[in-house]
Amino acid sequence: MLLAHCGLEDTLRWWDDMPLGFFLELPDPQRHRKQQVKFGSPELQDRHAKTAVWWNLVSMTGQFCEGCVPFIDRKSLFYRTYRSEYAYNPLQDTDLGDAPTQVDEVLGQRVSPGRMRQAMTLVREVEQAAADMLEQLPERWLRMQQVRGQGPGAGAGHAH
Repeated sequence: MLLAHCGLEDTLRWWDDMPLGFFLELPDPQRHRKQQVKFGSPELQDRHAKTAVWWNLVSMTGQFCEGCVPFIDRKSLFYRTYRSEYAYNPLQDTDLGDAPTQVDEVLGQRVSPGRMRQAMTLVREVEQAAADMLEQLPERWLRMQQVRGQGPGAGAGHAH
């Protein structure tokens, strides 16, 4: 529901090896092509919500952490792009912001009126579901600690 709310459903990749069982693929540059929008417009608000959701989820999954390498789908465009030496940001021409939101901005987004607040409420629901799962499945919590470079076995390899 969260990804559909923001038009990001095509980026979801179910991948059981990841601690949460999924990661987000890079957005398709054609489908998510950046278009001119007016300041303050609903389209700009949608773009900000989409950016916030994508970055919140990729941060939550740990897929930008070096420790995710043994766990993420190595055939994914996300993995291949961020593991290579590239001169251009793959989000540059998309309607997603090319950098994560700062912590104080995220806190502000959580109380912003309109679509941003709706999106951030859905993000909190996903966070709660993830926290519940990690609490119930200690092996997944251990995997998350490994991805984030914390706890026993951090940085250890994982056979596919």
